[in-house]
Amino acid sequence: MMQQQIEQIVNVSKNLRITCNQSLFLLAYKCGIYTVDLPGDELLELVHKGFMVGNRVKPETLDKLERALENSNIKQKEEAEKNHNYPILTQDTGQLCKRLAKHFLVNGISSKDFERLTAYDKNPIAIPFLYIFLEMFPTADSKKNKVWKNHFKGENASGVTLRRMSVGTSKKFKKIWK
Repeated sequence: MMQQQIEQIVNVSKNLRITCNQSLFLLAYKCGIYTVDLPGDELLELVHKGFMVGNRVKPETLDKLERALENSNIKQKEEAEKNHNYPILTQDTGQLCKRLAKHFLVNGISSKDFERLTAYDKNPIAIPFLYIFLEMFPTADSKKNKVWKNHFKGENASGVTLRRMSVGTSKKFKKIWK
């Protein structure tokens, strides 16, 4: 929430070609907060740029500010839509994914597996992660279980197939992905 507000201040600053301090001052004024101080030279700059007359903010400035906020919101929505396909990884989770990929993506993903998994998740960026997720569980088929056996140094003694792709598995993975 706070990050979005800071991004709005920065975006308004860029749109109106003013400093972040000036942007914060104008946004605070627009919200009825009159306690935000602005150094005299920056206040004078707002007057010279036509945003203020004397010590009053012009009504046209508030309109410009509103348009700049709308542009900022549109930008933020576009960024959110663009980035929803990517996982949010911290340094630790990124390292963990690399270590898992080293073990479970040794042979890569066959085109057959890729197509099969795409039926459950349309995001092509998520498919390798989904494949790794599935490979962490054993299957009764010894041919498909080869990588699992190598990594965990053992047999699937129970013979139970835990690696089963279903709508439920897909939903669980999508929860993890978010």
